[in-house]
Amino acid sequence: MTIPDSVALLLPGGFGAESVFDAAKYDLDFEQRYRVGWLVLLEDRIVRIDGETPGSKTVSFLLSDIDEVRSESPAGSGLIALRVGPEYTILCRYSLSENRRMAAFARRAEKRRLGEESGTIESPESEPAVLCPTCGLRYPDPDRPVCPKCLDKRSVFARLLSFFRPHALLVVVIVAAMILQAAAELFGPYLNGRIFFDDVLDPAGRYHGRIVSVLLLMLGVRLFAVGVSVLYGRMLASVGARVIFALKTELFTALQKLSIGVFGLVAGSLRSPTIL
Repeated sequence: MTIPDSVALLLPGGFGAESVFDAAKYDLDFEQRYRVGWLVLLEDRIVRIDGETPGSKTVSFLLSDIDEVRSESPAGSGLIALRVGPEYTILCRYSLSENRRMAAFARRAEKRRLGEESGTIESPESEPAVLCPTCGLRYPDPDRPVCPKCLDKRSVFARLLSFFRPHALLVVVIVAAMILQAAAELFGPYLNGRIFFDDVLDPAGRYHGRIVSVLLLMLGVRLFAVGVSVLYGRMLASVGARVIFALKTELFTALQKLSIGVFGLVAGSLRSPTIL
C-alpha cells in the first residue's frame, strides 16, 4: 500500500517512501476510539505513526528485537501484537473493516522478521483489486472479485430455476392453489357484503329468504379457502426443502472434488456459509 506524502515525511531519518516494503492504515486508538494512523514496514523495523499530520508521534520497533508479529481479532475489533521475550505489546488496534489488510501486514512483517521475505519493495500494482472496474463499488470480499451489482442476475435466476425442474408438476399445482386461494379470498367479501345484504336480506333481492343457503355457501367458501391455503403451504414447504437439499448436495459434491490445500486457505469463509 502506498503511503501519503505527509506520512512519508514522518518516517525516521534516512528513510523515504521508496524504502517502504509494506504499509497498512489502522483506525482505532488503544481505547478503541476513532483515530487514523499507519504501520510501515521498512527494511529493518516496523514504524507506527500515530496520525497523518506534521508532529504526529512516531515509534519504531527493530525487527531484530521482535520474537513474533501476530494479528488477533477479539470481539468487535482487531489488534496487532509484538512479542518481545515472554511479553506481548499491542502495536495498534483497528476496526474489523481493516482486518484483512492488517492481517496481511502482520504476516508479511513476520516473514520479513524470519528472513523469508524477499527484498522486493511493495508496489501498488501487486495489491489485489478491491473496486469493481465497472461500477466502482468495493467488493464485499477483496479476495473474491465478484460485484453483486454487476452480477448477471438473469443467469443466476435461470440456474436457480433449474433446481425446480424435477418438481415442475408440484410447482404448477402450487401456482394453481395460489390463484384459487386468491379467488376465494376475493369472493368471500363479495358474498358476505353485496350478495347477502343486497340480494338476500333485501325483499326485492334475487335471493330473498334464502338465508340458510347463502350462509352455507359462505361457510363453504371460507372452508375452501382455508383448505387450499393449507394444501398450498404444505406443498410449498415440501418443494422448498427438496430444492435446498438439492442445492446443498450439489455444493458438497463440488467441495469434495476440491484439493485439500484449498480448505487450509479459505476454511472459515468457505465452511460457515456452506453449513448454514
